[in-house]
Formats: sequence, C-alpha cells, structure tokens
Amino acid sequence: MQLIEEGSYPKYELTDAELILGVSLSPEQKAVINNDINLIIAQRLTIAYDPDNPMIFVQKEAELKGQLIMLQFMLERSNLNLSSLTQSIGN
Repeated sequence: MQLIEEGSYPKYELTDAELILGVSLSPEQKAVINNDINLIIAQRLTIAYDPDNPMIFVQKEAELKGQLIMLQFMLERSNLNLSSLTQSIGN
C-alpha cells in the first residue's frame, strides 16, 4: 500500500490483494452494518414533518438516505468481492 496523495482524504495505490482485503467484511462487521441500516430505517420512519420548518425534514431525510446508501454500498461491495473470490477459486 503506497500513499500517492496526502491531505485530509489521503489516496492510496493498492495491490489487488490489498483491495480484496480492504473491501472484505467479516461477519461481525456485516452484522454491525446491518444493525446500523435498521436504525437508520427506523429513524427515517419517525422523522416528524414541521410545516414551519420543512427544510429540517428535507435535510434530515437526505442525511439518513446518504448514510443508508453508503452502508448498503459497503455490504454490496463486500458481497461482490466474496462472490468474485469464490468464482476465481473454483476456476
């Protein structure tokens, strides 16, 4: 793993093996992410709309939706990675 760009959000050059290890989630990590997804969904269902401050509702909904999308992306990427590994081992 080689740092190729420093800053607040550093960028790294990863080997294929490092990338595979980086996106592979353990069962415990998947469980935590699934619990987080459930909490976010519950929060989305209970957001109260205030007609005097409609933007608060819109902003909170957008924040929770962004969190949900990112967590789902992490799970999907890990599952795709596991699927690819399984296929490559079988060949």
